[in-house]
Amino acid sequence: MNPSALKSPCYCLASALLISTLTSCGGGGGGGGSPADRLVSFATISGSSPFFGVANNRSRSVDKRTGPALSGLRDMAGMAFDPASGVMYGYMDRARELVSVDLGTGEPSLLGHLQGGVTLQAMTIDATAGILYGIDEERNLRRIDADSRDSSVIGNLGSFAFSSMVHDPIGQCIYAVRSSSGTELVCIDLTTAESTRVGGGLDSDYKALAIVPASGQLYSLNSNNGEFVMLDKTDGSVTMLGESPYRNMTAMAYHAPSDSFYSVARPGNQLVRFDRATGIASSDAAIGFNPIGGMAFDPSTETLFATETAGDKLITIDTEKARGRVIGDLGFADVHGLAWDPDRQLLYGSDLATSSLISIDPLTGTGTRIGFMATEDIRSMTYDPVQRILYGMDRTTRSLFAIDTSDGGSTEVMVVAGGNVEALTFDSLTGKLYAIDNANRGGYMLEVDLVGNRTIPIGLTGMPGTTALACNSGAGFLYGNNSSSAALLNIDPMSGQAKSINHVGFNRVSSLAYDPRRQVHYGVADRDRLVEFDRETGSSVGIGKLGFDFVGGLTFDPNSRVLYLADQDALQLLRVDLITGAASPVGPFGLDINSMAFDSSAGVLYGLGSSNRLFSVDTATGAATEVGPLMGGRVDELTYDPTTGSLLGLSTEGFGSILLQIDRVRGESKEIWRFDAMIDAISNR
Repeated sequence: MNPSALKSPCYCLASALLISTLTSCGGGGGGGGSPADRLVSFATISGSSPFFGVANNRSRSVDKRTGPALSGLRDMAGMAFDPASGVMYGYMDRARELVSVDLGTGEPSLLGHLQGGVTLQAMTIDATAGILYGIDEERNLRRIDADSRDSSVIGNLGSFAFSSMVHDPIGQCIYAVRSSSGTELVCIDLTTAESTRVGGGLDSDYKALAIVPASGQLYSLNSNNGEFVMLDKTDGSVTMLGESPYRNMTAMAYHAPSDSFYSVARPGNQLVRFDRATGIASSDAAIGFNPIGGMAFDPSTETLFATETAGDKLITIDTEKARGRVIGDLGFADVHGLAWDPDRQLLYGSDLATSSLISIDPLTGTGTRIGFMATEDIRSMTYDPVQRILYGMDRTTRSLFAIDTSDGGSTEVMVVAGGNVEALTFDSLTGKLYAIDNANRGGYMLEVDLVGNRTIPIGLTGMPGTTALACNSGAGFLYGNNSSSAALLNIDPMSGQAKSINHVGFNRVSSLAYDPRRQVHYGVADRDRLVEFDRETGSSVGIGKLGFDFVGGLTFDPNSRVLYLADQDALQLLRVDLITGAASPVGPFGLDINSMAFDSSAGVLYGLGSSNRLFSVDTATGAATEVGPLMGGRVDELTYDPTTGSLLGLSTEGFGSILLQIDRVRGESKEIWRFDAMIDAISNR
């Protein structure tokens, strides 16, 4: 097996089609969650530039999005940037640790506990003096020395609860969000700790504050809906700047060198960056296949295999970039419990649909039934290469079985203590069997002692819903999946702590348009949100809400730099603000337009009607004029190729898609290429 081939970020089909992918020991199993759309690219005809499309959840061909390993940051109660030292400080509530944060990787470095066992609810910094301030659990305002981690009490803040604080170098006070009967913005005196109410009626979800020291302007994040806002220090009023797809952000800090704000979002503990000028949020997070049924690691080629149950595929995952690649169809509907057999160089899987043990060819992904298993809910499996025993865990009975690889017969070994044990893997170097119990809300790692017939608790993973495991013995860590966030995890077997390697982004991208000057794609995601895609990495950021929730036909006019959209509810043409994402009406079509494409050479906006008719659309009024009917089959999506001057269409057939070249004079269409994936949206490069 060639590991470089398995980990390649892309692969070619014939000569004209390129699809871009995203994205040691035993195996694991189980999975659930919401699959997301994939960005795919392809060349259309000789001499044309690559085109991009979004493959939907039904097709399962390849996935996308890249990013470095993300953070071990958890439960951040405060963040503060020191411009003098260039250090981003953070305080992790659950661990009660002061940390410094690497802004490139999102990794924290532990600085230690505060002296005297002091724990904080919020933290900020006087950037000029380099002094940290915090509010402890007794609601005392404290001055903190970051080097010695010693602190002194300034005064008590009373019976109020505080969720965030920030130092204002201009006003020489600390602004904080406090809660009692309502949520208020207050100013705290640095010498007496007395607080003065600035404004009330704040949404209780504004739990993060930051300030731009030069101007004294306050900013905040809404932990519930991801809104990025500006706060007025005189009355506490809110001005919306942008909205992100990230949630549960309870701390933020201003980073002067990049003129941006940093925060940490959960689940996944992602380090998120907000651009102050645009309000756009971004993260080095990535998306993979979901749901994952099982994982197994081949140490000889360092290949991580996984099954995707929604598409019935065997895939491999690049463990550095969390990129996935499809190997092939399994031929079985619900394969979990993947395990690698190094002696026979094949994979075992548990097909829940037929209660069968199957063998899987790692080169083709094809599964072959070995035999029925006596137990019906084997969701995780792992292989002991020393004793040559295949183990399987029944989630319903919590029983561990030894499975006969010749006929699928199973023998009970022991009952594993735990409420919901789903993931299982074996470390061939240490001879230890590991499992994850998801009954605990944080996910608990266990060691299964086969000799003593007991389980040994190791620690919380911090990632609830870890339903598949695979061990990399050589590297000394485990791989896991997170079913709720579609993340690939790196798990320390000594502590049980998990770090996210990739994380879910936007679902259901229904329309794409390309900006050649900025070399980015715009898309409509989650029905009503404008997002931006990096065409090289597939990474995405949210721009803002459109204000219309039944839209399609996104297209870009590169000459006047205008983004157009079709409102399919009110049957009207919309213009979209590239900075805020807000759409505004131009005028009525007078009919139903499903897709649009802008011919940049002729300056004509074309629209596709529901009756398979082609229209030209007046960009000043929105009025549509019929060009003629399209012959040769139904067309679902339109786009324009500026390289060849061709108008192209996309048609769905069965579980695949067809790319068409459209004659604008005669209305005839000619087939260019067929895909084995269902493509929802298409745009030129």
